[in-house]
Amino acid sequence: MIELGDKRRFVPSAYLAHLNERERARYGCPTEVTGECVYINAEHRFCRMRFLVREGLWQHECFPLEAMA
Repeated sequence: MIELGDKRRFVPSAYLAHLNERERARYGCPTEVTGECVYINAEHRFCRMRFLVREGLWQHECFPLEAMA
C-alpha cells in the first residue's frame, strides 16, 4: 500500500497521449519521472503523485491505488 511521501517511477500519461518522441525532446519533457505521493483518497481508491518537470515546474497525476501497490 502506498503512503504519503512514498516515491514511485512512472511515465506521465500526458506525455504519452499528446507528444511524440520529437516533441518531448523539443519541449524538454522527461520520458520517466519520480513522483512523490502527496494525497491519498482511500474512499475513492486513488492517490495523487507530484513530480518535477524542470526547475520550478511541478505537475500532478492521479492513479488508482491498485496501480501503485
